[in-house]
Amino acid sequence: MKNINWIKNLKKNVGVFLDMLAENNFNYIKYSLSGDIYGRNTNWGLGQNVFMAKILYMLDLLEGIDSDKRNNLINGIKKFQDGNGYISDPLIIKLITKKRFLFFRDKSNEFELEKIRRAETRQSFSALNCLGEKPDKPFLYIPYDERSIGNFLSGFNWKYPWDAGSHFSHLLFFLKLNEI
Repeated sequence: MKNINWIKNLKKNVGVFLDMLAENNFNYIKYSLSGDIYGRNTNWGLGQNVFMAKILYMLDLLEGIDSDKRNNLINGIKKFQDGNGYISDPLIIKLITKKRFLFFRDKSNEFELEKIRRAETRQSFSALNCLGEKPDKPFLYIPYDERSIGNFLSGFNWKYPWDAGSHFSHLLFFLKLNEI
């Protein structure tokens, strides 16, 4: 039988690792210990904040961080919300837009970008929920009636069910969150 005693220390070791990624009382979360490509002054880092919150939640480590760190983590997510309720990292959207433009020079580029922004928003709302918070604005760019939902779902390529299913899951998440 394999020795799996290392798993007993996993929670503690992950907590130590996360502390090493966090700087200035959780005001900045590094992408990696070896160095980030983009500096602290670049408006980016949503993903790091979201995954920090979710990992702390999953490992039941949120109780171990003080309210200042928790608030900095919350604000590190909320600062990316735009006037329409989307929460997305502008640097990531910019990089993806440049890359995808080479491949999608028509309306499909907008659809792909919308899917990415919706996915980032869902992950961010979920992370805020883990922190006991709600976003400042609801996300309302989803269909609400049966016909619109049918049109939304038929817009996906169900030959790739992982993509279509993921976005169906996003829809259910937002409908529940918005109490529809």
